[in-house]
Amino acid sequence: MARGPAPLPLEIPIPASVLNRRRLALRRTVPTEGIGPHRHRRMGQSLEFREFRDYQRGDDARMIDWAASHRMARRVVRTFEAEERRTLFLLLDCRPTMYLPEGADKLTIATWIAQALALAAQAEGDRVIVSTLFGPRDGAPMTLRPRRGQQEMIALGQALRDAAPRAEADWQGTGELAVAAISRLFTPASAVVLISDALFPIEAPGLVALAQAAQRSYRSLHLVELDAWPMERAMLSRGPFRLGALGRSGGSAALREASAAQLAEAEARLAAHRHRLRLAFRGPGLAWPDRPIRWPADPAPDPAAIAAWFQAAFLSAGALPALWSRAS
Repeated sequence: MARGPAPLPLEIPIPASVLNRRRLALRRTVPTEGIGPHRHRRMGQSLEFREFRDYQRGDDARMIDWAASHRMARRVVRTFEAEERRTLFLLLDCRPTMYLPEGADKLTIATWIAQALALAAQAEGDRVIVSTLFGPRDGAPMTLRPRRGQQEMIALGQALRDAAPRAEADWQGTGELAVAAISRLFTPASAVVLISDALFPIEAPGLVALAQAAQRSYRSLHLVELDAWPMERAMLSRGPFRLGALGRSGGSAALREASAAQLAEAEARLAAHRHRLRLAFRGPGLAWPDRPIRWPADPAPDPAAIAAWFQAAFLSAGALPALWSRAS
């Protein structure tokens, strides 16, 4: 019996020093105004009162507290503590397609990305909460502990790998979306990051509602899109394959071939689905870069090649400036 490719390591293949240099470089270059997920705690717009200060030319007149101005015999405005640098929500898509392709599965890449973002957020003093979407019912939101976040993410990745679909019926199903358990943890001015291949059904109950909730009250929704189609297309193009075996072991005994027309049609359908999903998710706080993290067109990758590709692709990804930007 033929064995599948060796699984990728669960620890992110980018040194912490490299990630830290990238974080510091982005902090120097991103905009310094506006609402964003990684700003210093400072005066801003939220519900937490900070103090009164004298009215200055150019201040929003709506911020003037007329009762306090009368008491103090001078015009004053109310200032508030912005709920900034508080919480980063990492949502990992755990549908069956995220376990593919074998040897370069999207779920492991997603956990690498989550590790990197968690390390950067905790270095900024943020709270980090991780939750799974469409995963097992016990995938409750988990708050990462300071200085333990990477180890906890690796343990979560192992637990998800152990829960990989095995029976044929498992590959066809989609888990339940725990919308209420996740959305009730959202706080104002937080960043919600969804790491996914963006192939979930648009009609999934609660999915659009969750996306909209992640964009209210000074929040932002960042979609880190994973596109493994180049590698999957290369697998389909290299010769006959067993139906159901693309990207994983097993499948039917009969051999199939995919024509160029069929591959083009599949690519067009994937693009159309992503377009419809963008329209469904569209809102004032959506940050969805046009350029996804795209797999190399290698039908037989090895872990070293995947590690080298990931480092280059992640450090240049459009999602990073959007996440660390103070005007996202």
